Amino acid sequence: MKGIRKAVLTAAVMLAAVPFCFADPGDASRRIERLEGELQELREGVEAGAPEQHGRRAVWSSLDITLYGYVKLDASYDSSETHNGNFAMWVRRGDDYGDGEFNMSARETRLGLNIIGPGAGAMQSSGVIEIDFCGSGGENTAEPRMRLAYLELDWPESGFTLTAGQDWDVISPLNPQMLNTSPLWWAGNIGVRRPQIRATQAFGADEGPGLTLTGALLRTIGRTGNTFRDPERESGAASGHPSAQARIGFRLPVLDAGTTDLGLSGHWGREKYDSDDDSTERFRSWSANFDIVQPVTEWLTLRGEAFIGKNLSAYLGGIGQGVNVQQESEIRGAGGWTAAALTPVEKWTFNLGAGLDDARREDLNRGDRKMNSAVFANGIYSITDNISAGLELSHWQTKYRGEGDEENLRVQTSLTFRF
Repeated sequence: MKGIRKAVLTAAVMLAAVPFCFADPGDASRRIERLEGELQELREGVEAGAPEQHGRRAVWSSLDITLYGYVKLDASYDSSETHNGNFAMWVRRGDDYGDGEFNMSARETRLGLNIIGPGAGAMQSSGVIEIDFCGSGGENTAEPRMRLAYLELDWPESGFTLTAGQDWDVISPLNPQMLNTSPLWWAGNIGVRRPQIRATQAFGADEGPGLTLTGALLRTIGRTGNTFRDPERESGAASGHPSAQARIGFRLPVLDAGTTDLGLSGHWGREKYDSDDDSTERFRSWSANFDIVQPVTEWLTLRGEAFIGKNLSAYLGGIGQGVNVQQESEIRGAGGWTAAALTPVEKWTFNLGAGLDDARREDLNRGDRKMNSAVFANGIYSITDNISAGLELSHWQTKYRGEGDEENLRVQTSLTFRF
């Protein structure tokens, strides 16, 4: 910043000095006085980092902004085709998908900004903006996708935080560490990101026993399709109200290796379907969830989640199935995942885990996905503080109602540069 300020002042002096080459000597003193005044105003504005000068925004921000992210290349081989290829969600059904496939992608490359804003009394403000390239577009012309975009108002002394924008779901807040871009989503791990306003109240110190209460109102995200008279209408927005989520978290000193974090959470929402025959159907979406993080030793941590609910497609449950339009009923399901993170050797991290998503058979039509499971193991080596390489093996099994159970063995490598 000092370099920029010096360059600005130097440039101003050089430009302002040009007229003196042709000036009348009698005007020199008056011009020097005027120049000194203008330079003093410029210097004061630069020193203060003024956000606005004569109605124009400064070229740098007066806030504390930190850039973060990573560049990541993934390469994978699947013995059977998966949906969607670049990362595994479930194994596709049918003889046409039995052949192996190879994918290579840099779409997971991520870019983010951490913004620390001004405080007001006991309140501190901050914000986060984060994107990746998993949006639409061709494989070599991928488009950015918004991941996070929220502001946060924090009262540290009272433990109260207000969050507004797009952030992670309150329910099931954990993810296993995988090279696969989808960390067991649609295979036992539910919860993703959506627009919301959220309040969090924490009790207790950072160390030792504690309690956290969180509640949020979120946009209800449904689906569009041929079940509507207007195919552009979305069933979540048509419901006319937001969804609700809540979680109660406990921090308990169970083992010497670290505190145990437990969570009980749930959500409730509703979708509205307007059918072609002028009838209207409302379908509920709900879940009850459990999550835990348990340090065992300095180099071993266990974590996992479990859920039960219905109409969970928008939460990456039900193996991507929420409402059975033919039966006019919600699809029920249950599942969960568990994983172990190990760091026994310097520069190495190992992760082992498994997940299962089981949809209720009687809620499905023939050919629908009935069960999806995955088992994985990976090793990640830190070449430097910023560069890491990883190898992951995973086995996927997707069962369908009726004939057509499918399996897949996936081998994935990655090279990541973090900044």
